[in-house]
Order: sequence, then structure tokens, then C-alpha cells
Amino acid sequence: MTSRSFDLGPEAAKLAKKELSLNEPLLKTGDIGEVDVIRLKRQLIDVETQIAAKKNKYFQDAQAELTKVEEDLAGARQAATQRKDSLDHTELRTPLAGVVKNVRLTTIGAVVKPGEEVLIWARKYGCSLGLISSLNVSGLR
Repeated sequence: MTSRSFDLGPEAAKLAKKELSLNEPLLKTGDIGEVDVIRLKRQLIDVETQIAAKKNKYFQDAQAELTKVEEDLAGARQAATQRKDSLDHTELRTPLAGVVKNVRLTTIGAVVKPGEEVLIWARKYGCSLGLISSLNVSGLR
């Protein structure tokens, strides 16, 4: 359906009404037959029916599109909730005791790739600090 054909419907209805109103007085005087007036009334009803059908089709299409978008939105919201829950239960733990020397990632919500260094810490051996190591994401559980 093109917008042009939709716009012509009201114009066609207006013209059919005008033609009918011009011909009804001619029927009373006998200048035209009753069949012509009936034909004009039928044309007017046909045009009005076409307008109503096009409006109904438009509203049905809009409703179907709205329903699809609402379903997509509900799915996205559910996925976001699941990801938030997963994030809330994520913890970074080191396999050894130590002191953090440098945190390389400080942005909340940042994406960390496997093997990427998150922080650097110094291992404790007794009272002294030993070798500096880095915590890789691949070592996370």
C-alpha cells in the first residue's frame, strides 16, 4: 500500500458524495433514473469500504510491529538481567597470598579478555616481598 493510494481514498469519497448530492435533485425532477443514483451510492460505499480496509490493515501492521519490538525488548531485558546476575557473582581471586602493587584495570564494567593482566602483586615469603607476578584472567575460576 502506498501513501498516495491511501491519500486518494478520502478525496474519492468526497467526490462521490458531491456527485451523489448533485444527482439526487435531478432524480426528483426525473432528469436521471433511480438506477444512476443507486450506482452512485454503491460507489460511495465501495470507496468508504476501501478506506476502512486500508486503515484496518495499517493498524494491524502497526500492532504486529509493536508486538515484535516488545518481544525483542523483553528478550534484551532478560539477557541483561542474566548478565548482571553473572557479573554480580564474579570474583577475582589469586592463587597465592601477596600484596597488590599495581591495578591495571580500574574501569567499572570493563571487558577483560582471557590472558589479559588485571593486576600485579608481590608474593610474600615470610616477612620479605618476593617476585612480582601478574594475575591473568586465564587463571581465574
